[in-house]
Amino acid sequence: MKKYYFLTIIGIIVILSANSMMGYAPSVEEKKIGQLINQLKIKNNNVRMKAAYALVEIGKPAVVPLTKVLKDEDYNVRTFAAYVLWRIGSEKAADAFIEALNNEYHKVRFFAALALGQIKSEKAVDALINTLKDKDSDVRETAAISLKKIGLKKGVNAFIKDLEDEDEDVRINAADTLGIIGSDKAVDALINALKDENEDVRAHAAVALRIIGSDKAMDAIIIALKDESNYVRANAAYALREIGSEKAIQPLIDALKDEDGDVRNQAVIALGRIGPEKAVDELIEALKDENRYVRENAAENLKRINTPKALKALKEYEAKKDK
Repeated sequence: MKKYYFLTIIGIIVILSANSMMGYAPSVEEKKIGQLINQLKIKNNNVRMKAAYALVEIGKPAVVPLTKVLKDEDYNVRTFAAYVLWRIGSEKAADAFIEALNNEYHKVRFFAALALGQIKSEKAVDALINTLKDKDSDVRETAAISLKKIGLKKGVNAFIKDLEDEDEDVRINAADTLGIIGSDKAVDALINALKDENEDVRAHAAVALRIIGSDKAMDAIIIALKDESNYVRANAAYALREIGSEKAIQPLIDALKDEDGDVRNQAVIALGRIGPEKAVDELIEALKDENRYVRENAAENLKRINTPKALKALKEYEAKKDK
């Protein structure tokens, strides 16, 4: 009995050794994936797109082979691979995407940041925070959006601190990023940034507060309508438009007298969004503005108001315009 058992074991070992010597035979699906990946390397975008769509259809079995392609020497091949992996959306690709955030080609970094948000990979948080300082604005914005999707605000404190950095570009980037992440925790720091010595920082802070949409920031943004910089004033009017509080109506009416045409235009648009019926006389007066965009937006607002007084003024404006 022992002899028979021993011979059986020997037989299994021999069979396994023979299979090993013959080599592993890839499945039909694996062969297909390999062929499609090779097509990604053909310098013809139509061929590459067809291969990419086919790989997306195959789905998760293609993930591991595609992660290796993220290191291809051709940046176009890397981009197509990143695109396919994003479309598939598998957690298995998380490590490869984290590494791809450092890829030299911005489109690869973009898809990597996009995918990490899609799969909500918590392990990617630190890498995405670092990517918020990427030299490409689309990559930075996508990284911030992905952090928001993951639901972690780990980077907020770091960027609040950056609002006080001596480098104005760092402060601008911090304001932009805090706006995209959209944390109420950043409101006080952004309100304070409305007093920054640099007009670009102040303007970007106003936009960030608009994105967050905090009523708490209303008074500070209204004050920013009086900023010495027309760029800041225009962004403040834009921010008030998006927040949409009736508290801003009178300050926006006052802004219709601003010396800068863009500020006046943003004020007219904001009034149209918040409550044009409360500024009929001022909008009628704006039909005489030297700035064409101010006149046209005032006319649009009066058309929406649709009262006899507004329509009469609009009719007179149109008649003069046709002459």
